[in-house]
Amino acid sequence: MKRIFYFVVFISSVCLFAKDIDFDTKLVLIGIVIQQNTQVPIPNATVVLVEMNTGSRNQVITSANGQFYFKLEVDKSYNLILMNVNGEKEDMKNISTINKSEPEVLHTILLYKTTSDDSIVKYDIKNQVPYPKEVK
Repeated sequence: MKRIFYFVVFISSVCLFAKDIDFDTKLVLIGIVIQQNTQVPIPNATVVLVEMNTGSRNQVITSANGQFYFKLEVDKSYNLILMNVNGEKEDMKNISTINKSEPEVLHTILLYKTTSDDSIVKYDIKNQVPYPKEVK
């Protein structure tokens, strides 16, 4: 059931973000931040994309459903970093677009591991997008 949920989230992400993506963009990274123990999406989390060679940084805040996206360049290596509210790293992934010349949408899940009530971003269940309980 979790796989169906994440599939629906990623498909909805593509639809939501497609209107903001230039047609010249070949590579896009779409992701979601979830709390590790509860699997609940985390809104308003800070995600930073660092290009490895130049050190250039791009920072976004996750949507109400914990989603984010970045436009990527061909033949680059990136660090994708999830920061907690104290400015500490929660999760990090390496993203590579080396030898990716065809248009592609990359997907990732970042895990928010902190469980302390004062350092986790609260998720307002009222703003959660309803997903079907069963796919027929």
